[in-house]
Amino acid sequence: MRIVIVGNDLRTIALARVLLAEGHEVLAVPGFLETKLKGLLSIPLPIRYKEEPAWQQIRRVSEILNLVNQLKPDLVVCLHVESSDVGLVDALIYQSKGNYLVFGVNQKASQLETSKAYGISIARASGLSVPSTEIVRDRDRQQWLLQQQTLPNRRLVIKADGLAGGRGTLFANNATELLAAFQALSEGDVIVQEYIEGQEVALSLMCQGRNIVLLNVNFEFKRAFDGDRGPNTPGMGTVARNAFDLRHSLCFLEALPQVLESLGYCGPLDVNFMVDSQRHKPVFLEFTARFGDPELSSEILLLKNVDRLLFSVASGIKPKIIFRPELWGVGVVARGGTHILVDEDENFTHDFRVNTGGMESCFSGVGYSISRTIKKVYRYLYSSVSLETKFRKDVGQNVSSRWKLLQQILNIYTYKI
Repeated sequence: MRIVIVGNDLRTIALARVLLAEGHEVLAVPGFLETKLKGLLSIPLPIRYKEEPAWQQIRRVSEILNLVNQLKPDLVVCLHVESSDVGLVDALIYQSKGNYLVFGVNQKASQLETSKAYGISIARASGLSVPSTEIVRDRDRQQWLLQQQTLPNRRLVIKADGLAGGRGTLFANNATELLAAFQALSEGDVIVQEYIEGQEVALSLMCQGRNIVLLNVNFEFKRAFDGDRGPNTPGMGTVARNAFDLRHSLCFLEALPQVLESLGYCGPLDVNFMVDSQRHKPVFLEFTARFGDPELSSEILLLKNVDRLLFSVASGIKPKIIFRPELWGVGVVARGGTHILVDEDENFTHDFRVNTGGMESCFSGVGYSISRTIKKVYRYLYSSVSLETKFRKDVGQNVSSRWKLLQQILNIYTYKI
């Protein structure tokens, strides 16, 4: 079958690699400046101006629609929430008139991620535990908060309401830092929340209306530097845990399917939450209305028959997950410098691209042992990148203990309800 992937990032490479291996013809729009993935046909859009950001290209709806119409695919896969936000999925479905299937999140449903305030309201409607939250819409409200005697003297999390490329989350321990956060996030509404102590985890789901299945559990490493220091980034690495033995965890999401059905939700959804060891329950943080980037590079290695999964969801059929036997997937992102492509096999991949910012790779592997899988991924990475390449050296640290804590909390929470 002919499959068009609307994308130009590491997720596009990761998904194309799997679909090519499953015997399909795969095309990427708007594609890449350079990729070494054999068999992938990249179809770039005309450059409007020098160094046009990649995320801007995937918002060019009319041009993408024209290309898809010419390519006559069997399936179109939309990976970017920025495309969903401008209505590309809705427009593709309307244009297809049944001639091809569309996998992706529609514009209405994508608001779960494009507006954190909206996502919080949906989480509350779904019965999820949410941190104490203040939505700050103007400077007068900011000044009022700064003058309060209790709020600015607690540790707080400050987030941009809209999309921020993984960089819109700041922390404040006092009024001075809170003011600095307001100044840094000067455009649009701002979310102020209590800081929840614990371990952040994401449940990766596949949704088709009220049908929800659990793909895996993600432990993300978003801070720029080792030890979870430095600014937030789109992602420096991830550890994914095969979730076939954790399906009982969906008990605390039992009211979510009805809400998702009302939104016409179709596609992948991550529910990010904090494992709160003091409250003994998961506390909601935010939704991610797409496959994770760069998480998909490692997550997808834990699954079989990805093509059937995409086609079933796009067709309106309840998704069925076929897991590989390996338990753990590890991905480490490397940016800048020079990256030498390494030999791949069914348990290790090197997804690679070149954009206006230079080279970017995700080294991913799967295995039964978390420690051995981490060592294998880093062994390939160290032998493949130049000295100036930037990457975290501690992806996967303490994941075993985080996994045990997650199981403990979910078991306690399940028992309580």
